[in-house]
Amino acid sequence: MLKQRRGFALLLGLALVVVMSLAACGGDDDNGDDVDNGGTSPTTAPTLLPTLEATEEMMSTEEAGAGTTLDGATLVSERCTVCHTRERIDNADKDEAGWTATVDRMISNGAELNEEEREAVIAYLVETH
Repeated sequence: MLKQRRGFALLLGLALVVVMSLAACGGDDDNGDDVDNGGTSPTTAPTLLPTLEATEEMMSTEEAGAGTTLDGATLVSERCTVCHTRERIDNADKDEAGWTATVDRMISNGAELNEEEREAVIAYLVETH
């Protein structure tokens, strides 16, 4: 009987500790802004969704970047070396038709290049190889 009471007391104590820990962690209204809202306004969790202003800023940045020249060397290093070594690419000696056919074949095999990136990669390879 004494063991049962001791076990019950231990279980009750553990439950009390858990409840107190949860209350201490989740019950604080302080959001770190040091403003007393008088308890009338609940605190809000930060949102992970972009605001209208952030979305407009991203769109204007993309539009501004639309006229910029893509760097073929960076594209080759980032996209082509997923499957090939840079040495293999640099040792190839092709003309424009050869590089165009090669890049188009790689795109059909899964290389991720949009039309502008494709053109930048071909221009870089023709100019430097």
